[in-house]
Amino acid sequence: AVSTSQSSSTTSVREDRTTPMDENVGDPDTPPKLLATPGGPGGHLDPPAVRHPCRVARCQTSLMAQELLGLRTVIYPAPDLAAARAWWTEFLGYGPYFDQPFYVGFEVAGYELGLLPDADVADGAQTYWGVEDVQAAVDASVEQAAHVHSPPTDVGEGIVTASVRLPDGTLVGFIRNPNFSLG
Repeated sequence: AVSTSQSSSTTSVREDRTTPMDENVGDPDTPPKLLATPGGPGGHLDPPAVRHPCRVARCQTSLMAQELLGLRTVIYPAPDLAAARAWWTEFLGYGPYFDQPFYVGFEVAGYELGLLPDADVADGAQTYWGVEDVQAAVDASVEQAAHVHSPPTDVGEGIVTASVRLPDGTLVGFIRNPNFSLG
């Protein structure tokens, strides 16, 4: 349900977030309805309020094809790995838990902060989102016009990572880490 209130020059829209969605929600061929009311001088429309499924108590559809479980890892390019390791060790006040010539890893509040010597500095830091199935996440991304940057790879201890380059050129990583726990 939507309620409106009018003052002398504007109209505001308030969406009741406890009401079920319009019947067309869940139909992938029909976008959510836009709600707007006249307001302002000359009858201008206020910006429309989009009835988004996540803003109601009972969302009966999933607009996201791939469930992300939360951020897991941030990896920084480190062409001078020794200097980067020293900087982060000084900054954090403790050393890495994993220290090899191909990768240095710090545990920071339950998350992974990684340093990768062969990563492209131009790409910047790369985030890895937790997923249940890395291959499925890559496939869903490719269906949305992304390109595989790094295919799914088992990097040890059952941890699988991959990354894709989005149409805008940015990188997104996916990780399945059976050892991950924030507790």
